[in-house]
Amino acid sequence: EGVALARASGGECADAPSAMPLTAAFSFRLKDQILENTACVGLYDGERPTLTAATTGGKIFMFDPYARADEHGADAGGASRVRYLNINKKITAVAAGALGAAHDGRDILFVGTGTDVLAYDVDTNTDVFFRDAPEGASSLRRATANAAENVPPLLLVGGNCSLQGLDATGEEAFWTVASDVVTSLGVFADGTIAVGTEDGAVRACVVAADGSERVAFEVREADAVTHIVPHDAHRGESWKEKNGPEDGRLFAFASRDGSVGARDGATLLWREKRGAAKRATCAAAFDLTGDGSPEIVVGFADGTMEVRVFRTGEVLFEDAFDAPLAAIVVAETKKQRLESKSNAAGDLLACAADGEVRGYRAKGSGEGAVVPALGFGADAPAGKGKEKGVVEPSVTASGRAYGFDGADADEAPAFLPSAKAPEKKKKSSKLGSLLGLKKLSVSEEDAERAEAFGSASGVPNSPLRASAAVSRETLEALNKRKQALRVELASYEKSSAALRRAENGEGGGTALAGLIPPDTAVTSSLEMDASLGHGQLVLSTNNDTVVKGVVLRGAGAFEGPEESRYFRFDEKNARRDARVPILPPGDDACDVAVHVLVAASGASPTYHVFDLEFRIPKFWGWVPLRVDQVTRDDIPAGAGLFAAAAG
Repeated sequence: EGVALARASGGECADAPSAMPLTAAFSFRLKDQILENTACVGLYDGERPTLTAATTGGKIFMFDPYARADEHGADAGGASRVRYLNINKKITAVAAGALGAAHDGRDILFVGTGTDVLAYDVDTNTDVFFRDAPEGASSLRRATANAAENVPPLLLVGGNCSLQGLDATGEEAFWTVASDVVTSLGVFADGTIAVGTEDGAVRACVVAADGSERVAFEVREADAVTHIVPHDAHRGESWKEKNGPEDGRLFAFASRDGSVGARDGATLLWREKRGAAKRATCAAAFDLTGDGSPEIVVGFADGTMEVRVFRTGEVLFEDAFDAPLAAIVVAETKKQRLESKSNAAGDLLACAADGEVRGYRAKGSGEGAVVPALGFGADAPAGKGKEKGVVEPSVTASGRAYGFDGADADEAPAFLPSAKAPEKKKKSSKLGSLLGLKKLSVSEEDAERAEAFGSASGVPNSPLRASAAVSRETLEALNKRKQALRVELASYEKSSAALRRAENGEGGGTALAGLIPPDTAVTSSLEMDASLGHGQLVLSTNNDTVVKGVVLRGAGAFEGPEESRYFRFDEKNARRDARVPILPPGDDACDVAVHVLVAASGASPTYHVFDLEFRIPKFWGWVPLRVDQVTRDDIPAGAGLFAAAAG
């Protein structure tokens, strides 16, 4: 059948340009495996970041890439920056952060298992507290202080249908119930806590000093929400003052069925589903383009990593690993952590399950950056042996341009430009001189190439360039709009040509069979019919046109993994009022996209597509019982009594 599109309905569009490849500034490989979603970075000495992750055998390894060979009393040949902590239990969650001022600003390592939570001071090799967790510790996250509610920093512990907050001494500051096992936690810059659970629910709440909570918003996905990444996750109040409160509830999410998307509060901005085999295994917010607004960086089970725009989901950069991604974390020194309240700072570390780690830096982060010592983007100096647990790293050209030349951290300059051999001056062309042209030298050609493709901290051949990324995003949006308008214009031209042929007596009068009035509109409404046992979506046209088909799309709108349904009406059943059954399996609100196929008559081979969106309200599937329908078995046998406080 021919298809004529009336209104923008996502018609055929030109292929969008593929994402730019992402070049790592440095890389290294550890001999220990990294378990999925159990890695973090902590400033255990208060100054330098240490990569921490759970590995096999109930152990945690701590790799200090900035450690010098002469530290901790070790000699130059046998210094090791890999330390191990034996838990002897299955590790379910790992986090790091500072709680209170008792530890002089040092981060504390938090380890969660199926039965308890351990807070460990790595610098002093002592336990801060040890607390039983009867509901388990499936997720850990440090919550920033909420000055507005007078709430100090807390350790959030998500378990089986519960969420509790522990203070610096391990005492419970608050406790609340969750709808299922907590699978992810996210903390916004203002202290709002977002909780994702096994049943697909996302609930954001604000905790008060007395332990009470206020719900900010609630949404539901089709499967367990495995990752929640607020847009302002690594930002403070100064960043909010600079950028405004419009992104205060913007967050990205990933679910177990392979969906990745973003929401602004309860409003869905975009969603993409890859399938469970290519599900997201880790995610983080990081300003890789250096434009002042973080991007969402997502790692997948197939080894790919993507850098996307938060609000649109557009893929800017991508990279590929040989193994599934296990963690994506941000490594910042103490100075960088303070500066990151308003600017991009630190390194983005992508960790694969086989121990490979790649580091990426944002545009403009070259100056003032602390260069790691051996094992983190630096070649091994002559005479020094390889260290236990660390495979000699590889350094890309971009990494050398950042200053990773094998020098020690304190001796290496913050930024080293690429070395260039002296060049011979070449005589300029007479014709070029007459025309006012100048012959480019090799270095000038490199500079122009770097300007064209983007430059990260002045490094040639780097794909990072904020202005280029913004321009590309704008051009893609304009190109998609252009293609949609072209399809719509072609539809109108086809209809006009058919109308002219009919007026001239050509085509035997059948040319008008596919035309619909230009003011045709479709309205929608929801009805509940208890006798049918389900609800109905009523779609109506405003004239004599008929509905030939309906496509429904929505996560959580149907039973099981199904996310779409198609209803077709034949020539005899096509009417201007169409009713399709719909009843979400749960009681939460869900968004449904509707594509309505409208034709001039039931026999018309051409139809027009109308796009609608509506929201099924919460508890919509419930209907009140009439008195004559109530039986003795429906009468409650017990009751609960309580007293409400006055006022």
